[in-house]
Amino acid sequence: MSETLSTYREMGKKIEEYIRPLTFPLAVKTIQSEDEIKSECRRPLRKLNLQSFVCQNFKIARSYGWTIAITKEDISCKLARAIYGWDPVTDDTVNWMDLFSVGLYARDVETNEKLRKHLYRLDNRFEGLVISPLTQLPQFHS
Repeated sequence: MSETLSTYREMGKKIEEYIRPLTFPLAVKTIQSEDEIKSECRRPLRKLNLQSFVCQNFKIARSYGWTIAITKEDISCKLARAIYGWDPVTDDTVNWMDLFSVGLYARDVETNEKLRKHLYRLDNRFEGLVISPLTQLPQFHS
């Protein structure tokens, strides 16, 4: 294992030992190719037969201690798919964002328009994410 990953694992162990958070501290890695996904990673669509929101995968990893790999095929949330750069931002996507966000992230459509202007979109195209508890980081190729 690389020295850096060992350091992060040790940090995770110390956080769990001294702070004892209610959920596992996480590490997140962007991946450029599905070849980087290790066999021990759970895949929502392939292994669990479900499409989900990105945030749900973070919650699952935090709560259950699973290492999860996601790509655009695993995600059903139009907002996340646009923000992560997996889908283009269309008028339909913007309309969906307004319907989804009002009442959850914004008071009204006007407030949501302001929010949308400040959302950071990941234009650096990548294939997906691996979400893992710090203490269980899989070995990645550099």
